[in-house]
Amino acid sequence: MLTQLLESGLSVSTAAGVPAGKWMQVLSHLDPKYGGISTVVPSLAQSLLEQEVESSIEAFCAEGEEFLPEYARPDGVRFWPIQRLRWLRDTALRARFAREVSEHDGVHIHGLWDVTSFAASRMARRQRKPYLLSSHGMLEPWALNQGRWKKRLYSLAIEREVVRRATILHALTHAEALQYREYSGRRTPTAVIPNGVALPQHSSPEPFLSRYPELRGRRCVLFLARLHPKKGVDLLVDSWRQVSARFPDAFLVLAGPDSENMAASLRAVAAAHGTQHSILFAGMLDAEAKWSGLAAAEGFVMPSHSEGLSMSVLEAMGAGVPVVLTPQCNMPWVFDIGAGWSTEPNAGAIAESLLGVLSRTKQQNAETGRVGSTYIRQHYSWSSVSERMSEIYRWCLGRNKPVLSEVLQ
Repeated sequence: MLTQLLESGLSVSTAAGVPAGKWMQVLSHLDPKYGGISTVVPSLAQSLLEQEVESSIEAFCAEGEEFLPEYARPDGVRFWPIQRLRWLRDTALRARFAREVSEHDGVHIHGLWDVTSFAASRMARRQRKPYLLSSHGMLEPWALNQGRWKKRLYSLAIEREVVRRATILHALTHAEALQYREYSGRRTPTAVIPNGVALPQHSSPEPFLSRYPELRGRRCVLFLARLHPKKGVDLLVDSWRQVSARFPDAFLVLAGPDSENMAASLRAVAAAHGTQHSILFAGMLDAEAKWSGLAAAEGFVMPSHSEGLSMSVLEAMGAGVPVVLTPQCNMPWVFDIGAGWSTEPNAGAIAESLLGVLSRTKQQNAETGRVGSTYIRQHYSWSSVSERMSEIYRWCLGRNKPVLSEVLQ
């Protein structure tokens, strides 16, 4: 849980004028189909400019990712190959990366389980630079069980040492902070800072309804994330059979990139259940369509098996949409403040929760959504997040311990 001080939004006057340095933001992939880090890191880098923290974005990507649409390709990004053999064999590549690290005061590594964390942490140590590590939910129990034996071997050889030797660890939630300790066996200082969310001043459902006129006059439930087994979207499609039988005017909108070719199997399930005419596969949405889709939704559902801190949940709440979440989303405060409902990750429980949402009036659901929107706007602005993160950067460089963030030591 975040402390009252973290949530207060107070500023740190003692840090005024004290530089937080120049930092590398290192991540794997910019294509949204690989997950939310591709959205979070550029937003963090941009927001840190408010704190006079200069960041470079160093993206380890597969071939072709440099040709992503403009909205998914931040300005000033530097691309690096993600193939392990390239890093093992190419001395010129390693030398070029070393030069980049040497020109920064610290390295912020986002994510685990690939060459990114290994190459960046090793080079930071060689250059005697501090590094901050953000796992972004990749130490969640469900995530660790995917390819369990490979991850155990990789942990023994490489990854556990990457976590152990970090200057400071960054957790999105208190639960993630404890996961670091269970994984590494060490009490490395860990700062708890959530992701931020940038909300538009106004959004209208009209652009989304114009694009999908079949949604007019229907009660829309929105899923906004990549179509991936981790997200429980297969359970959601399975549950929709019960929901559509009770509420034939309801529509389930699945918005997000297709991951691991899952859309085809979801369509097959919908056809087998006879619900294909009340499920819309909207694909990846640009920013305008995303906010318009949220404005058109009466409810939002994230039946995930594992999350660090879901950006789409924060955005849905910020847009004033009541949410249905699994406990694995690690956001128990949503239920405490009355902004949504909990469901277990199985089709029966999901159906029951969605039936509960649709059994309420639109006005009741809108009121629940307003509770969430108020909370997100108060506590999850990128300005607040970057202020806390700049404190952590200063701490990494040997300056004062942070006062805005919960820190486990």
